[in-house]
Amino acid sequence: MLGVCIGIAAVVGLISIGLSLQAMMKGEVSKVFGVDKFVVMDQDMMNQQRHGAMKEFALNMDTLQGVEGVKTVAAVRQRTAFVQGGVNAEGKAQQGFMPVMGLSPELLTEFSAFTGDLALEPGGRNIQVGDTEVAVLGANVAERLVVGLGDSFLGGGDGKNEILATVIGILAASEESDADQGFASGMSSSSGDTVYIPYATMDKLWPEGNDFLVTAVKILPGYEVEDVADRAEEALKAEGSRVTAITSGDITDVIDEMLAYINIFLGG
Repeated sequence: MLGVCIGIAAVVGLISIGLSLQAMMKGEVSKVFGVDKFVVMDQDMMNQQRHGAMKEFALNMDTLQGVEGVKTVAAVRQRTAFVQGGVNAEGKAQQGFMPVMGLSPELLTEFSAFTGDLALEPGGRNIQVGDTEVAVLGANVAERLVVGLGDSFLGGGDGKNEILATVIGILAASEESDADQGFASGMSSSSGDTVYIPYATMDKLWPEGNDFLVTAVKILPGYEVEDVADRAEEALKAEGSRVTAITSGDITDVIDEMLAYINIFLGG
């Protein structure tokens, strides 16, 4: 009998932990999304059977911006580009193919909860509205290309499209965990050889917008986020985009379902 009582107490304790975890996870989701934001991602993103890296998708930013109730749209695009920097001590030009990520400057203002704290080395700055041929680099990327603040490097896109980008910032190493950094978990000096440029410059190098990783959307006051998200998804799918609009409610539903299975298992 004592063993049964101990077993029941253990199960109750584990379920309580699960409920506490549920509240904590929902709190984190609410902190990032608030009541006025949602994201647009590949339509398979919420499929629990899907594994692997984030999948790129095509999207018309003008269509999304024109949806009733949408206030601000900010995107993240990614490609691989030929990049040529400075010369090393032996006089050899430092060049190669590197991931290039295009960021809307609004990500750092309207969606700061998504990006986290993107700390820069002294003297640098982040991408701002109106920037074109500029770039922010991780410290290891800058070292590999042999470039520093104020230096320029060549980046190539489709066909003959190319830019001479000036380095305006070098990301400092972050002491935060990946979970605390949001999108910034992919924007640290330890993240590899990624070059970050303004969205407008990305559009210049690769005019065909079929390389979106995620698009964040903020709605106007007086609108319901679920309604605007549904309209946005419908408008984009009507143009052939394979996307889904994800709100905080969608994520908390997944959390509830996941923890419900855990509690059923423990209670069984």
